[in-house]
Amino acid sequence: AANETSGKPYFDVEGFDAASGILTLKPVGLNAANKGKTIKKITLDVTVRGYDPFVYGLNIRTVDSKPAIKVSEAVFYKGTAKAAAVLDKPVGPLTTVSCDDVLLSAVISSDKRSVILTLSEGFKAGNKKLTFDDPSWCAPVTLQVKVSIKPAPSVKLTKTSLKLNSALSCDEYGMYEIKAEIPGSMLKASVTGVAGVNDAASLLVSSGFLKAEISGDTVSFGLVPSKRGTIKAGTYRYDLGLKIADAGFESVNIKPLRISITVADRDPGLLASLKASGSINLTDRADTCIAYNLTLSDINAARAASVSLKGDNAGSFSARLFTEGEILPNGTPAASPAGTVAIQAREGAQLKANTGYPLTVVLTLDNGFKAEKPVTVKGSHSPKKTVLSPATLNVPMNSGAVRFEAVSAALTDNDSIIEKVELIEDSTSGFFEYIPAAGAGSGSSYAGTVRVLKQIKKTGTYKLNFNVTYKDHAVNVKPARLTLTVVVK
Repeated sequence: AANETSGKPYFDVEGFDAASGILTLKPVGLNAANKGKTIKKITLDVTVRGYDPFVYGLNIRTVDSKPAIKVSEAVFYKGTAKAAAVLDKPVGPLTTVSCDDVLLSAVISSDKRSVILTLSEGFKAGNKKLTFDDPSWCAPVTLQVKVSIKPAPSVKLTKTSLKLNSALSCDEYGMYEIKAEIPGSMLKASVTGVAGVNDAASLLVSSGFLKAEISGDTVSFGLVPSKRGTIKAGTYRYDLGLKIADAGFESVNIKPLRISITVADRDPGLLASLKASGSINLTDRADTCIAYNLTLSDINAARAASVSLKGDNAGSFSARLFTEGEILPNGTPAASPAGTVAIQAREGAQLKANTGYPLTVVLTLDNGFKAEKPVTVKGSHSPKKTVLSPATLNVPMNSGAVRFEAVSAALTDNDSIIEKVELIEDSTSGFFEYIPAAGAGSGSSYAGTVRVLKQIKKTGTYKLNFNVTYKDHAVNVKPARLTLTVVVK
């Protein structure tokens, strides 16, 4: 128990949590008559198991600061009788609120986050005084709040048109949503109905071909293929009935908004098309690709969601999907809003140059529809020009003795990776040996050493021929040939 020793207000023990050791004290008799009075000391009678009871003294001070309350502007929209003035944070305890204008009643919301205002006929906007109170407070708190009456805000639709194909079942590919929104407002929009603007549009719904489902602020549409053939393809227009409401307050009907639905009757294979650009260089596979820009028509889908390849040649190629503006492997930006598919030759795949490889591109669109498009992919064998550096070696001659001279020579290339260099055997090559340097292959260069094997008794110029093979060399293309000039002096 807590006993006061210096007069009211006094405190009592509300609870003690033995697990945490937290003691909660409850003020009793705290009111305006004794506000600000400091209690010098209260005593706590404490009992601990296994020990005699003892008394513990505790100093407590009370303050008389007003509760910190801030409230936002309250906005009534024409046609509504209720509005909310939002509190910047929950205030508790808080039980009552009143207004100095008799034409404006006020109550605290259940979550204590706002003041619900209801106007009566004849109310005029302006600055009003709200008085907040609670039995546990020493005094009420009065604040000024601005109350406005404004026209109803504009309702916007997330889409004003849809493209539906009668070949695609709404049961399989789902319904397509249009949502009513009120940007920047506490008001909520609701869809109340769908009405055709003429008999043809109304028939589309009444016949069951066009399915329309309303749920709150959203209306969903889809076609029922079992009715296919009974309705002509074309564009149909509908008015969406709308109302607005403020967090469950009275609703007000507003002017309908018009949408258009284009109904197409096309084979699903014609809904997506691919247009190719670019080329594959088999000797530079990482940085080259064929880009296929996707175009969608007569289908309510915005873009492709994923891509894959199938067919006998699918293991030799890869496909990646890029969104508009993303940089493709060849350094150019993807150009299609619906997506761009980049096909590349896989590293290590044995491919022929200038040979067509049939593939099937499998596209999954963002509405779940799958489209399979056949393509034929070709690759070229186009390494950049390779040169010898140096192109001429000078070897001194020492008569009567075998002399070895070593001079480094490197093969360089701008793009493609040189895999190996081999000396071609002929009448001249027998005098020399080509020795690749340790770690000779280094991207676009390939280093090696030429040395004399046999004594050369005659000065002169000798030609050494080399075969150059690139990484991922086309299997139907011969190695490149280079000639090194060796001058014996």
